[in-house]
Parts: sequence; structure tokens; C-alpha cells
Amino acid sequence: MAEFELIEINPQQDAVLRQLGQFYFYDFSEIEGDWVDENGRFTEINTERFWTLPGARAFLCRVDGHWAGFAMISQRSFLVDVPQANVVEEFFVMRQYRRRGVGIGMANRLFDLVSGEWHLAQTPNNDKARKFWHQVVRQRTEEPVEEHQLDDDLWVGTLQRMWVKR
Repeated sequence: MAEFELIEINPQQDAVLRQLGQFYFYDFSEIEGDWVDENGRFTEINTERFWTLPGARAFLCRVDGHWAGFAMISQRSFLVDVPQANVVEEFFVMRQYRRRGVGIGMANRLFDLVSGEWHLAQTPNNDKARKFWHQVVRQRTEEPVEEHQLDDDLWVGTLQRMWVKR
């Protein structure tokens, strides 16, 4: 596994996160069919909205001193009958760092920071993310994991619900 740093940032430090978001949305363009705007840019991550979510925390990842990705988590729920859970809002590893253990390492560090119930959601056509999160969950816990197919006001897509103990 590649050695990496996971650095928590605050709202005043999210410029790098927003810039890495361009690569994130570029990857999503293959899945969702998004296009660049008239200035040649993809949609930006809405960090203003993100920072207003309960328990919002953002992290940047470095590998060998280079930016390699980010993770954004909050404390809310995508399930109507669950008042609050830890939610992975956004999660991204740049292509050159994939399949080197960086993503699984990042996810595990997040789980080490915050125990309890987690919701891991993927958009309907994002099979690679779904497979990635299944791999993470299998390696992380022997507890049963629930998988839900949602199509409501809270989320449209797949959601894995898991519990992490410290």
C-alpha cells in the first residue's frame, strides 16, 4: 500500500478540495454524462452547502507530497427511519493512485476517526464505486451489512449501511 497523509481541513482551506473536484467531476462525466460549461469547467463541489451539514468534516489526501484525493463526511442520514449516521458525502482518489491501497486506507482512517453507523452511497450507474465500497466493508467488518436501493428525496442509488466499532 502506498504511504499517504490524510489532512483534515476547515472551510477556509477548501480551495484545493474545490480544484480536485474538477477531476472528480471529470471522472463522473463518464458515468453521469456531465459536460463542461462554456468556460471549460465542470460543476464545482458545493462546499458552501457542505459546510452547513451537521458534523461536516473534509480531508485532503497526499501521497509522496502530492495531492491524491479527498473525502467529505457528515452526520445525517439517507434512511427515513434513521435520524443520524456518519455519511461519506464525497470520496475521490486520483486515477494514478488507485489500486495502490490509497482509497481503502483513506476509508479505514475515516472509520478509525468516527465509530458508529455509516452510510456509503453510490449513484445508480457507479458500479466501480459500489464494488470499491463492498471491498472496503468486507475488509473492515464481520458485522452484517445492509444494502438498500433508494429512490426518494434523500437519495437515488445504492446505499450500504454498516457499523464500525472502535
